[in-house]
Amino acid sequence: MGGFLASAYAARFPEKVITLGLLCPHGMTEPQPSDLARSVDRGDNWLVVSSRAGFERLLNNLFVKRPYIPGAVVKYVAELAIRNSAKSGQIFDELQHNQPPLIERLPQIQAPALIVWGDQDRVLDVSCAELFAKNIKRAAVLMIPGCGHMPLTEKLKAWNKTYLAFLGNPELPAELEAKRATA
Repeated sequence: MGGFLASAYAARFPEKVITLGLLCPHGMTEPQPSDLARSVDRGDNWLVVSSRAGFERLLNNLFVKRPYIPGAVVKYVAELAIRNSAKSGQIFDELQHNQPPLIERLPQIQAPALIVWGDQDRVLDVSCAELFAKNIKRAAVLMIPGCGHMPLTEKLKAWNKTYLAFLGNPELPAELEAKRATA
């Protein structure tokens, strides 16, 4: 949800945003439906968990290779997710009906944007990455191979050098400009 909120904020207050980093952001109608979208269409929203087994399923769908998380931490976070499942469901539903649609607001973003996406994201299909890039004036996509929906956790080393370079330079890193030019 953070990428959706950051994009909406950058579109509404373009003068307040210097750079925009988006990690697998929500907010688009997916050109190709994700595993989650297909599951939700069947009445099974595995993003909103109501049991420990459901939380395990969520973790397995967030990552290509699930990182080690101590059992006590998994248990604690699962309990929080279960306790907050009604609120999570409400937030999920509200995000599906954003008005005006985010795609219409993206051209208002003035800041350079780096869009990072895992090439095996099951939550939000990678087909959305180019929609973000095409609708933000100064944007580039960095696709992370072998990564799911959580590049911050799953493949930090694969993209943090590029991201830090992006933060240190108000323009897009040269290697991303080259990738964008061929996209």
